[in-house]
Amino acid sequence: MGGQGASVINESSGPVMFVDTIVPVLQLYGRTELGTLLTGPSVSSGVYFDFPSFDFSSAQFGISGALTNLQNLPFVPSFSASNIVTGQNVDITAPTFSVMGGVYTPANTITLAPQTINGTVVASQQSGSFIDYTVSLAPYDLFPTLAVQQGQTTVLNNASQVEVYVESSTQKLNTQALAPGSTLRFYGLVFNDNGTLRMDCAQVNDGVAGSSLSNSAQHLEAVESQTVRHEGVGGMQPTMSVVTLSHGSQP
Repeated sequence: MGGQGASVINESSGPVMFVDTIVPVLQLYGRTELGTLLTGPSVSSGVYFDFPSFDFSSAQFGISGALTNLQNLPFVPSFSASNIVTGQNVDITAPTFSVMGGVYTPANTITLAPQTINGTVVASQQSGSFIDYTVSLAPYDLFPTLAVQQGQTTVLNNASQVEVYVESSTQKLNTQALAPGSTLRFYGLVFNDNGTLRMDCAQVNDGVAGSSLSNSAQHLEAVESQTVRHEGVGGMQPTMSVVTLSHGSQP
């Protein structure tokens, strides 16, 4: 961990846990962090977690360059302060980090990063040079888990469903058929397109049905249930809710 200073890079990467509807503040579950040591209690009695709160009113929003086919997608890929949604994987840079209640760290940059989802294909259709697979997410996935929280600025049409776009260059490491009825894992960038979740998919792997997860499977996410305490962001009363945190690695 580095100290304070202009040369220090403070970066946190992970899923967005909450986007407040009153003030431009979000909470992030930092799977990886680089820079100054977080201040304030992060764990209490091994159950309650505080997440750093970032003020994104002046942040520069961007999209990871990991996928280079964005201009070819049959929808307009967009990531901004007006359509960021809980469950999306992001990288945030900031002057410092803090998990003290009521302390909002100004975010310098917020970049949409690739992530993994697990779900069952329910339909498919051709969409330009892509095949659009409608995927029903596993119940423990972050989008259906976090979207039910009250007081958020973005409402999804169906938080349990993602439109996954696969093309010829998508890396297919699955042994199950990429067809309706198959449970698969998809890795890529997830966008909120006017309330519909759409993924630009870079890689497909075999999925895991139900809650049976393989800890040895490469690039797959392990699931951990915890109770989360929100520190009254935007003047709201502190709330507690049970969420499922999915930890994943990138290919």
